[in-house]
Amino acid sequence: MQAAMAKKKRHSRVEIATKLAQANDLATQGKLQSEIARTLGVSVMILHRWRKAAAGPQPVHEAG
Repeated sequence: MQAAMAKKKRHSRVEIATKLAQANDLATQGKLQSEIARTLGVSVMILHRWRKAAAGPQPVHEAG
C-alpha cells in the first residue's frame, strides 16, 4: 500500500492579502526576505510569486 502523501496547503486570496500586508510591514522594518517568509510560514519563492501576482500584468510601453 502506498503511503499517504501530505497535502499542500492552498492559501485563500484573503490569507494571501493578509500575509502580503504583514510582509510589507516587516520589509519596512528592514527584515530580510528569508526572515519574512519564515515568519509567515511560507517559502521565499511563494512570497515572491504572491508579490508578482499581486502586482498584476504590467503594461508594455513601446518606444516610439
